[in-house]
Amino acid sequence: MPWIDIPYREALRLNRHKRSASAAVSRRGFSLVELVTAIALIATLAGLVFVGVRKMSDTASVVKCTGNLRQLGAAVHLYVADHNGFLPYGYFIPGSDVGGPQFTWDVLISPYLGRQFTSVIDAREKTVLYCPAEGNPVTTGSKARRSYAMARGRQNSNDPLGVGVAASSYLVPGVRSIVGYRLSAIPAPAETIMITEYSHFMNQDGSDNQVGGTAASVVDNPSLQKTRGKGVNLHHGTFNYLFVDGSVRNLKPESTFGKGSMEAPLGLWSIAPDD
Repeated sequence: MPWIDIPYREALRLNRHKRSASAAVSRRGFSLVELVTAIALIATLAGLVFVGVRKMSDTASVVKCTGNLRQLGAAVHLYVADHNGFLPYGYFIPGSDVGGPQFTWDVLISPYLGRQFTSVIDAREKTVLYCPAEGNPVTTGSKARRSYAMARGRQNSNDPLGVGVAASSYLVPGVRSIVGYRLSAIPAPAETIMITEYSHFMNQDGSDNQVGGTAASVVDNPSLQKTRGKGVNLHHGTFNYLFVDGSVRNLKPESTFGKGSMEAPLGLWSIAPDD
């Protein structure tokens, strides 16, 4: 008679049966319901990861753009110190009766940015004038893109009252030169927009916002800001604004026009106080 007792043999038999049943389950694999559930879970997790990465990318673009505008603000104030307290103007286009080169605000402050923008740059480069949210750093003809514009100043009674004074001898015959506003003449520098984002590449031609180009060097109102180029998709409905005092804020355009409107802004777009 074997020394092993009956109960112990029965336990061995039951243990072998369990192992056999477990192996059978392992060989069976996933059921259709389990497979669908697993795929749905993976898809959900992938979606969450994508949203997270997208938000991180959008935040990085806003931060980079804010940094660009702060550099532009520092350059403007260096320009002011060297030009008897006057801000740069938006643009000046001399007519044939005057002659000479045309100038834009970014050309005027470019010596304080480490290089001279004497004309439109023929290069596929991303300068401090380019916001990464634009997506494409060049315009038609391989001109470097400029993502920013000054808030238009008044050339005639119908123009906005912003700091970006703009003039053309074709529109005002005989004008030989212009100057920007004197910094001390602006009552509320911390509440007056100087430069903001203007993603203008709707026409895909000379009207694109190009470094050193007069077209789109100034922006008239937040309605144009929202609808040209990438518009509201630039930062999901918000824009970065550089104020005369050098501060930068990320705002919805609807909160900037004060007592005016999207098409005829006052408020932060105007040098006049309390409008």
